[in-house]
Amino acid sequence: MPSAQPVICAFEDTETSRHALRAAIWLAHGMGAPLVLAHVFDPLDIPTRPSREMLRLSITDEDLEGQARDAAHRLLATAAPAAPGVELTTELLEGQPVPELQRLASERRAALLVTGTAAREGLDRFLIGSVASDLAAHAPCPLVAVPRGAALEEAGPVLAGYDGSEHSLRAARHAAALAALLGRELVLLHVVERGRDEGVRPDAELAKELHAAAVRGLGEGPDRPPLDLKVSLAVEDGDPVQMLAGVARERAAALIFTGTRGRNALSTALVGSVSAGLVRTAGRPVGLVPPSAAELEREP
Repeated sequence: MPSAQPVICAFEDTETSRHALRAAIWLAHGMGAPLVLAHVFDPLDIPTRPSREMLRLSITDEDLEGQARDAAHRLLATAAPAAPGVELTTELLEGQPVPELQRLASERRAALLVTGTAAREGLDRFLIGSVASDLAAHAPCPLVAVPRGAALEEAGPVLAGYDGSEHSLRAARHAAALAALLGRELVLLHVVERGRDEGVRPDAELAKELHAAAVRGLGEGPDRPPLDLKVSLAVEDGDPVQMLAGVARERAAALIFTGTRGRNALSTALVGSVSAGLVRTAGRPVGLVPPSAAELEREP
């Protein structure tokens, strides 16, 4: 069996993060991939105490940092769940969350980077100052954003928004590779603007791209699993976010994939209003694929 790129789950001590971890375990198991549970310890983010209290207790800044680092080690040790069928390891990183997670994902050639998001608390919370949005813009692999309460392990297809553009084709390729690994149908959904166009048409070049992506995901060695990828293209008329989220619910989609524009995610205009809207409203994991994301590919 070809070796698999790992799934990396960014973990914090929150219920949202624990929900994302459940999604990461499911994905790693379905992909036959190892899972890395990563927590970033930032020494600059340690809460301070009043000077008088520290003097009274004979506590130094080094003591506070050491206690916080020990707590981070305990968090990872206690958070790592039993995950039958999944090779699970932990990584305690130190520094700023976004560059450290990007570095780890790049060094490990991660297939996916999974994180929770508090997007239900408001769109601005997802977009401004958010680790998830910054990773969605620049990660070396797709970011799977898992909103709090998102439906997990749904029985339906992998759904990808597709309009013929380069960023949507990028998302469709990643969705094809993952659908092949998970044994799911791939549904490409093009939402047309009312009265503007007739939508995209499937062609031989698109089929070739998706087939090649699925083969790379499964591995090209003689012992790779058989490729059995069913792909369908649907065209709907309406608002892209509403239609993609609605089709995902109707078909019990396991995941939605969409491309991002790959710039600093300070507003919907930069990360993409469809991407941000799906994270907020779709109620299931959303794979965000920036231009920096490498293709999913099993090594021989």
